[in-house]
Amino acid sequence: MSTSAASNSFPDSGNVSRSVLPDGTILLVRENPVSPAVVVQGAVLAGAVDDPPDRPGLCRFTAECLTRGTQQRSAAELYELVESVGGSLGVGAGLHTIRFGAKCLSDDLQMIVELVSEVLHSPSFPATEIERVRGEIITELEERDNDTRSVTDLAFRKLAYPEDHPYSRPADGEKETVAGFTRDDVQHFFHSLVRQRPAIISVVGNLRKDAVEKLFVPLWSMNARTADPAPLPECARPDGRRETYRVIPGKVQVDLAWGTIGPPRNHPDFVPASVANLILGGFGLMGRLGQKVREELGLAYYAASRVNAGLGAGPWVCVAGVAAEHYREAVSAIEKEVASLRETPVPEDELEDCKSHLIGSLPLKLESNEGVASIMSEIEIYRLGWDYLHRFADLVNAVTAEDIRRVIRAYFEPDRAVLAGSGPEVPE
Repeated sequence: MSTSAASNSFPDSGNVSRSVLPDGTILLVRENPVSPAVVVQGAVLAGAVDDPPDRPGLCRFTAECLTRGTQQRSAAELYELVESVGGSLGVGAGLHTIRFGAKCLSDDLQMIVELVSEVLHSPSFPATEIERVRGEIITELEERDNDTRSVTDLAFRKLAYPEDHPYSRPADGEKETVAGFTRDDVQHFFHSLVRQRPAIISVVGNLRKDAVEKLFVPLWSMNARTADPAPLPECARPDGRRETYRVIPGKVQVDLAWGTIGPPRNHPDFVPASVANLILGGFGLMGRLGQKVREELGLAYYAASRVNAGLGAGPWVCVAGVAAEHYREAVSAIEKEVASLRETPVPEDELEDCKSHLIGSLPLKLESNEGVASIMSEIEIYRLGWDYLHRFADLVNAVTAEDIRRVIRAYFEPDRAVLAGSGPEVPE
């Protein structure tokens, strides 16, 4: 399918029904009559950024408890009902949202919508299930704290952001904080945030728009979701270079992250930064970093870069896995590749290849109901506008070689870079 042909099927104001439920929740519906399945995805605008500073991980803990029993049925009964129709139902937490998702055949949509409503409106938080969730999360945290990539990511965030910024804290919490959460903590987070914050629901599949709205209206009318999220604190980039390294006994590979704070998702720099990131460490064999640091110099097992853009300014980092003896040399090689992008215009053919890849990958994300529902929610959450997907190719094609230099210079300032690493001891 050509890009122009694919654009005719993009979700937009012409084929997506947008309505507001009685409690203020935004309901987005798109019909797909060729699919027998229906996908329900959504988000409540409460996340790890809302954790009390001394209790990181509370949002994730609360989200995990939502499907562990409701006032109408136990966790076992809930899952038995979902599995009896071959469906799925899950809830998870991120930095800014608690995400929920379900999938079923269109004939079973009413039951699934009722279960989603139960989970998000009337969880019972049984003591036994809270303890089960606690044990599961603590086990995951023990594994996380022994994983070099995870340790490096947490260390990078702690260095890159001010101490009072929620991005500097571990979204999943620490073993000590998770061990101390009480049922009262969970209930307070649920009632004060999950039940009060704005929500978005995207439904895609073999259904009629008016029928879907009739299913949701009586179930989403109990209280008004009027508590808007608090604005994030300012997060200027560090005023000097920062570096940290953690030795983890028994490891043979170092995982490193070198970089900066990038643009938010809805910032004008996001598209140029996305193209720049493909060139730097995303396209083909992970861009220039993969080609130089891994293939030519043989310094890394992998080398890449990523822009973690969201409602706030997330990290823009170059990452690599290296042997301990190559740690400093690999960092130096990464810095040289970034410096090259700062100083030398990108060749036209390299720029066009990356722009074509970015444009061409968009229709692939829309091949499934899940992909369509996800992008519908993204458009609403980030307020991109319902013509965004139609404008996307023009936005990408407008990026010039000078734009690449500009965003690299604006965000990657060598004397304000952050470096984090973890693994075995490295030579001085």
